[in-house]
Amino acid sequence: YVNALGKPDSETPTSDENDGGTNGKRIAYIDIRSNAYNLVLGLYRDSKKSEDATLAIELLQRMVDASSKAPEDRNGVPLPTEQSFEFTIMSLANMSDGARAIQEAERLVQLMEDQDHIDSLVAAYNAYIIVCNKHLFGKPQLFDKALEILEKMNEASKTNPGAAPNPETQALVMKACSLSEHDDHEKVLEASSKLFSQLEEQESSDSSADALTDRAYFYMMKCVDVHMTSVDGSRKERIEELFSEACQRGLCSANVLAMFRNSVSKKDFHLTVGEGRLADHWIANITSPRALYTDGSTGGAGKNARRKGKSTSD
Repeated sequence: YVNALGKPDSETPTSDENDGGTNGKRIAYIDIRSNAYNLVLGLYRDSKKSEDATLAIELLQRMVDASSKAPEDRNGVPLPTEQSFEFTIMSLANMSDGARAIQEAERLVQLMEDQDHIDSLVAAYNAYIIVCNKHLFGKPQLFDKALEILEKMNEASKTNPGAAPNPETQALVMKACSLSEHDDHEKVLEASSKLFSQLEEQESSDSSADALTDRAYFYMMKCVDVHMTSVDGSRKERIEELFSEACQRGLCSANVLAMFRNSVSKKDFHLTVGEGRLADHWIANITSPRALYTDGSTGGAGKNARRKGKSTSD
């Protein structure tokens, strides 16, 4: 610990001392150990090994236990941060036992809510939804579980604004809608459409991309493809409409392009996107994997001829 005077905790003035007008009171702490612990938790998250999820839980528990002790009794163990919980929960996606992973994620979210020093909770909640999307993939209950988490966040945000859903939350719930093989297609489509509309309302113009992301467009297009059961062509029209909007906002990612290609005829695809390089403004705001060309690729044989200043030879 480093106090406001820049001195280690062991050198903090006593109450009888007066140093710089602080009267010996510690007014701020910077715990540089938190980043080190979170780095290890991040490595457990990225390892893809089931046993590392258990190690992440154990390390996080040490940090939680430290929060109940006085600073001088923590033996250098830092208090957990929101990122500590986020990384640990995400590591549960690697567990082989899906039911246990979801149960543990729910326990950790509750444990995080009990930490008075943590205000922002949304990233850890989002990690919880990611774990559910992984372990409930293709199952009907995924839809209900995702909406349950979203409702819990909305309820928690009434007393703690840090738990309020953000655009990432909404996109992840839309992903759950697209992955859930729920029997009530109309209900799922209505829920995902409502979330998408909420994101649209947060945008300042028809060409902005502050709340909406390319992933949100991809998940919405996939929901339409999976859950719109009409046979009158309205599904195709809705996907074409979403694709056009995505391009206008600079969100034509590789996944959005592939979703559009798989939903229309080959002729309609080429009439819409042409052949060759995608327009720069179509891909300006992409955050996920991108395609540079209308065949979904980023380069390769035969591409140099379409690049200014490059050889026209094949």
